[in-house]
Amino acid sequence: KITRQIEQLFEDEELLNEPADFEASIVEYGEKLSAFWARFPEETGDIFLHCLKRIDDIEEEGLLYNHYRDRSYDGDSFLEIIQRYAASLPFQEKTQFVLKLERLLESFSHSSFYSYESGLNIIFSDVEIPALKSLFMERVAKNDTPYQHFYYRFLSDALDDEEKEYVLSRIYHMDKSLSLELVDTLVQLQKPLEAIRFLEELRRANPDSRTFSESLFIRLIELKAAGGSTIKADLYSGIKTYGTHTLLSKAIQLIPEHKPELELILESVSHYYYLKYLIGINRIDEAHKLVIDSKKLDEHSIHQFFTAYFKDYPEDASRYFSQLIDRELDYTGDRHYESIIDSLQYLLKVDPTKAAQIVVMIRTDYKRRRNLIAMLDNLKSHTF
Repeated sequence: KITRQIEQLFEDEELLNEPADFEASIVEYGEKLSAFWARFPEETGDIFLHCLKRIDDIEEEGLLYNHYRDRSYDGDSFLEIIQRYAASLPFQEKTQFVLKLERLLESFSHSSFYSYESGLNIIFSDVEIPALKSLFMERVAKNDTPYQHFYYRFLSDALDDEEKEYVLSRIYHMDKSLSLELVDTLVQLQKPLEAIRFLEELRRANPDSRTFSESLFIRLIELKAAGGSTIKADLYSGIKTYGTHTLLSKAIQLIPEHKPELELILESVSHYYYLKYLIGINRIDEAHKLVIDSKKLDEHSIHQFFTAYFKDYPEDASRYFSQLIDRELDYTGDRHYESIIDSLQYLLKVDPTKAAQIVVMIRTDYKRRRNLIAMLDNLKSHTF
């Protein structure tokens, strides 16, 4: 009877257009199934797997998505019931069901059930960890475990450094953070040369900065420096590749004698990050000059600078906020009006006469913009 009722949910097109309502309905029937899964464990597992497959098929048809609210189905509550069911099974039956479940979830093309990793502690108890660890190690050797990186995270505390090295050397490609963890494990095992060799090979295979991350590059440089290798050329090319203030600071820390050349490289690569660097080391006058002279800086960076240092450079701040108001007056809408009011508040602090003139101009030339005028009326200032 419950199975028939669940099937009716999959035929209710109106319900399938409301992800939250569908989740509440299928969770209700999932809870009803919990009364029977001790007596009919195999049948219950089959029903759950069937439901997941039906949900994926339905999502492929464009359902279980609320277009009006832009809300997708996540299936977290229903998945938790399935995980509780799995937890009720004896270990051997549990691992067999979970393997079917994971292979099914891994085949899905939508983001539903993405919370599966966080539910491993629901499925497996502490007393099962040793047996699960043995099974995991066997399957890693055969490359036969879906979600291997999930299990590594779950079992990490139960693994010694040699076991971590063994697993990570086979699964590091599944998650960027695992590469760094493998390096740290190799160092812990006193294998720095292997760590360097691994990182060098990884960098050659993945030269793109989005793949071989800045954190991996910094770790490589640190290891080479600790081993006595020359790192100047690496750092020069690294700053050109990554172009960040964080890497520049690290490079200066490692080879301080080359600070001027390193700074010039970052300035040529990214004014955005070079400005962050200058502000970070409190070279504000140089940062101000960069803001004034640069043709490459984005508007957000310039705005952040003048809202932070308007008192230090009142004339330039007055000019900037006045120009920003002029640009915003070309548009209507509260977002632009709020920017105008915000600029006026800063302008009032550095050039109250100019601020008052602009307010008079707005009240005269833009009096039809009622929302803007109302915002001006709410601006707390005796000057206006």
